[in-house]
Amino acid sequence: MKSAPLGREIRKMLDSIERTFPDSGHKIYEIWPEAVGPDLARRASPISLKGGKLIVAVEGAAWLQELNLQQKLLIESLNSRLGPKTIKSVKFVAREFQPAEKESEAPFDDGFSKRELTDAEKKEIEYSVEEAGDPEIRSAMRNLMAASLRRASLKGNLK
Repeated sequence: MKSAPLGREIRKMLDSIERTFPDSGHKIYEIWPEAVGPDLARRASPISLKGGKLIVAVEGAAWLQELNLQQKLLIESLNSRLGPKTIKSVKFVAREFQPAEKESEAPFDDGFSKRELTDAEKKEIEYSVEEAGDPEIRSAMRNLMAASLRRASLKGNLK
């Protein structure tokens, strides 16, 4: 059974997102860690961006106060990545955060990533991603489909 090309459907979905969030609000989650740095990204997280107003959840009163003092720099850093005047103001709200996982812990390895894909599986993946126009999207789709096929085969081997 051959998969249908996914590129067309993904393009429709991305176009819909662009129409729904014309002010690049959906990109805030993607650029947040880079824009604010890893320490702050563990202690603060964007909740929403609507009409140029960004709402950010912050861990504790000390970080809330610090971010209020650094608001102008934060807006400049985010707008340099999202586009000029995307963010006009920021409101910080105190929220509880779950502690971040220790970076020193190795991720669980279930062995699925070591299995080589068959030529037929590779061909199916290429057929499925061929209509995706953006090379980055094609690459992400390839990786996702390959991981899915590997996991499915591992599950089959465990039965």
